[in-house]
Amino acid sequence: ALDMNWVAGISILPLLAALFCAVNPYLIRISAEVMRDSLFMVLMMSSLALAVWAAGERRTWPWAGFWLGSGVLCALSGMTRNEGSEIVLAVLGWAVFCVILNAVRKENAGTKAVLRGAFIFLVGFSLVAYPSFWYWRSVRSDWTPLDSRIIELVEGFFVLNSDEIAEVGRR
Repeated sequence: ALDMNWVAGISILPLLAALFCAVNPYLIRISAEVMRDSLFMVLMMSSLALAVWAAGERRTWPWAGFWLGSGVLCALSGMTRNEGSEIVLAVLGWAVFCVILNAVRKENAGTKAVLRGAFIFLVGFSLVAYPSFWYWRSVRSDWTPLDSRIIELVEGFFVLNSDEIAEVGRR
């Protein structure tokens, strides 16, 4: 007699459960949200881990790939969810903390390595985030890979309005 619990040496119950999960409309509906959040968490934590790992070293160049990778992963997490671009602030805050810690310890090599690393991090972030940002801006989309608060901060810092230009011209 054929045992229906086993087919070709494989238990059929897990296969039926997987089939049920694959075709259940309620699970399909919530799966997109779960996938976006899990991807965001992996990218964000990987970016932070690489930055913290690289910041603990006294030499820059062997660890430049870690800094660059951290910046790229940070930009990708920002494209997954807008909150990901705020990791830039966390990594730069960590770099400032390391610089202060190295200054207290009087370790100039560590301070220079962290500052170079933070610059490499920003280069990695910029290489991925800004081309995407300008593309989405050119197609007149409301979506941006960067948090709108950060965009307003940067634009407010670098862009002068007409009143400010007139005031500078009068001086």
